[in-house]
Amino acid sequence: MDDGPPRVALVFDGTDGRGRAVAEEVADRAARRGGPGTDLLDLAEAGLPEAVRGHPGPVPCAVADLGPWLADADAFVVVAVGDGPPAGLRDAVGWCADTWRDKPIALVVLGTPADALRVGSLLRSLPTGPVVATASLRTDPGTDRSRQDAADRLLDHLLRWTHPLRRTRTQ
Repeated sequence: MDDGPPRVALVFDGTDGRGRAVAEEVADRAARRGGPGTDLLDLAEAGLPEAVRGHPGPVPCAVADLGPWLADADAFVVVAVGDGPPAGLRDAVGWCADTWRDKPIALVVLGTPADALRVGSLLRSLPTGPVVATASLRTDPGTDRSRQDAADRLLDHLLRWTHPLRRTRTQ
């Protein structure tokens, strides 16, 4: 069993920059706390093809590139902007479903609490690990102490689930 610090993959769509800014803010909060290692995974940059059930051919290069990053993660933070999940999330889960199982997921939504409920509902419908924490953020990144507190609470909750689920996966 690996007792080292956990790895958290921050998954976002960086098309308009807001998803990346929020992911970087959460990664910064983790680093300031001496917490988990983080990896920023921009699904727009990944360029995943649409996931096709029972794909008969070889694994596309974009999937082969992203898969190890997802596999190395002990937990995920999914960053959504507005009332929809990051573009490419369904494809990332579809192509790499096994890498998401039994790993906790925290959801950060740049939008209203209602947006967070919609995205959370969609995320729970995908074959992933448990969604253990949700935060909705309304202001620009880094400008509000309450945002930092929300990120800290989200990370605390995520990490409480990370260690037991990692032990379960390695037994």
